[in-house]
Amino acid sequence: MAEPLPSYAMPAKKPDRGHRGLVIALALVAALGIFLLLDRDSILHSMLVGAVPFTRENSFEALREYGHWLFSLYLVVTAAALFMESRNPDRTLAWLMALALLPVVGIILYWVVGPNFRYLADKRRFRLPKPHGATEDFAVGEDLPLARDTMQLLYRTSGARLVTGKDVTPLYDGAAAFERIKERLANARRGILLESYIIKNDSLGNAIKDILIERARRGVFVCVIYDAVGSWQMGKAFLRAMREGGVHAFAFLPVAFPMFRGANYRNHRKIIVVDGEAAFMGGMNIGDEYVDVSPKFTSWRDTHMEFGGQGVDVLRGIFLSDLAGCGASPEFLAKVREASAPPGDFVPQCPAFPAMKCADDETPMQIIASGPDTPWDTIQKAYFSIITRARERLWMTTPYVVPGGALLEALCMASLSGVDVRLLVPGKADHFLVHWASRDCFDELLRAGVRIFLYDPTGFVHAKTITCDGAVLSIGSANLDTRSLHINFEVQAFLYDRTLAAGAEAAFECDMRRSFELTFKAWRRRPKIEKVKESIGKLFSSLL
Repeated sequence: MAEPLPSYAMPAKKPDRGHRGLVIALALVAALGIFLLLDRDSILHSMLVGAVPFTRENSFEALREYGHWLFSLYLVVTAAALFMESRNPDRTLAWLMALALLPVVGIILYWVVGPNFRYLADKRRFRLPKPHGATEDFAVGEDLPLARDTMQLLYRTSGARLVTGKDVTPLYDGAAAFERIKERLANARRGILLESYIIKNDSLGNAIKDILIERARRGVFVCVIYDAVGSWQMGKAFLRAMREGGVHAFAFLPVAFPMFRGANYRNHRKIIVVDGEAAFMGGMNIGDEYVDVSPKFTSWRDTHMEFGGQGVDVLRGIFLSDLAGCGASPEFLAKVREASAPPGDFVPQCPAFPAMKCADDETPMQIIASGPDTPWDTIQKAYFSIITRARERLWMTTPYVVPGGALLEALCMASLSGVDVRLLVPGKADHFLVHWASRDCFDELLRAGVRIFLYDPTGFVHAKTITCDGAVLSIGSANLDTRSLHINFEVQAFLYDRTLAAGAEAAFECDMRRSFELTFKAWRRRPKIEKVKESIGKLFSSLL
């Protein structure tokens, strides 16, 4: 018997200030309409009352007569909506600069990518259910690393309880990772859930598609969520083949002209659940570059992980939550939930933080989902917690470095306090503007003593990992940038295991050997044109 659907109950929240901006906009439009109706001498009034016909010439005349009023109104409405929305001051200032310097382009960009997305928290059921039997019991076992404060933080901001992952296996090589993924998918017996930011119509993408179709035709329930923007290269023929082959495919937040609202908020998660028994998550999308087939880079370094146990059910819940946000009916959600249920329909009945004694093949872990619909930027707060609690060493790998003021200050303070802080980033960009913005914070980090390693420019490092004091390991989809920390839908795992953390540190050291350490002296001698690029990137850093 399948467990009941989650309640998706939302915590009490303050009213969305963006609604006030909408009220202001409607009031101003109404005022302008009344003004036009009362202005009997205007050609627009004459057209509205039928005194003159609606011709092209008359329309252009009306536009010349009132165009500046309409533009001024739109500018005021945009500024009002910007101020009334709850957002961070840096982003507000950046948008105001864009409106002032590029008024036409700035207005268009704001209404396409800028408005606060938190209204979806009321309209769509993205939020995760509160875990079964979760309590405020923080009885952490003595065998766990000293990460009590971070565990509490993750639970109180996202409801992430402490669970066990069975046979947790980090995957540091893309080709080997996808061989394992294809093997798991090909042997699925009951249900497959697959969610990815990018699914490409290339060799790897087609190989995955063919496996999904083959399994669906053999009676396995297969459900796919793809991001409508990230997977634009998938193509209609690819999608049609999946659906005709029995795969249930859903687009996350489709973007259609001319209504672009929400286009900026993307689902960056990578989740695979097979038969409710095995799960994969991390930084790997589905595309040839992840198996080292790329015209731009000779290798593509990323990190994923596979695990079983209670953690699988957490990822399954996140998938169902996103599927509800895609508009799936309650009946279909029930069907997906039943098809993907683990053997015995496992329902965790444990406190949020049990005093657990893990078996040799089990790892204590928390998995958190964070996004623009949630009351807290949980992953950003988790990173801050780990950085500020580091005492010996903190090693981070990320493709993009736009951490924001709080995390940048935390990294510098940790290094100045004697913590061995190392940051491994790409030596060559895949997105030039984010690359320039990432370089802007290097000066402050290097002056604080943070060691920065630039990965071999013939390859690209796309992993998102953190190790802290050889005791805590984080693997997931979230970069150390504004988009992942405040804008996108992300999923990140935090594992409390010294053996896994040691393995991740060994992988980091291997990556270091393929990297060039950037010194403060060398950094100060960089060409002036690079400084100009960094300044340009800095202007947009709050929007990236």
